[in-house]
Amino acid sequence: MTTIAYTMGKLAADRMCCYGNEYKQSVSKIAYAYNDDYQFLVALAGVNREHIDSIAQKICESDDLESVDIEGIGEDADLIVIRKGESVEVFHGDNEGIYQFPEDQPFAIGSGASIAMSEIVNHGRDAVGAVKAASRVDIFTGMGIDWYDLFKKDLEVTHE
Repeated sequence: MTTIAYTMGKLAADRMCCYGNEYKQSVSKIAYAYNDDYQFLVALAGVNREHIDSIAQKICESDDLESVDIEGIGEDADLIVIRKGESVEVFHGDNEGIYQFPEDQPFAIGSGASIAMSEIVNHGRDAVGAVKAASRVDIFTGMGIDWYDLFKKDLEVTHE
């Protein structure tokens, strides 16, 4: 699957894309989109890249994130949405909908989520450090990390 983590100011995801037990390719799991008012980061665990881009487009075009139809992304899929305007807003979603989440509350999704959260809570790691730790333990996490620093004016991906 994957590991995607959010800590105040950072969103990070590994790049491993698995189909069943096969490691197929290295892909970005975070989509960037924008409209006149906001910049968006959309990260999904448990779906392929085409779904990420499609959902990012729906989110970007919506005035109300909680009304975006993400049905059909899959029973095991999770997503994190960051909406950045004058402030940063964080949302968590699954196949039942999208819900606002406290922006100062760290969280992680995917097969390495428990490892990542343990690193954040017990060792003070940021999102990047948490995903790195998960990649050392979770066989479905790896092939590098993409991350965004939300405090930068313009959101740009950094690769490790």
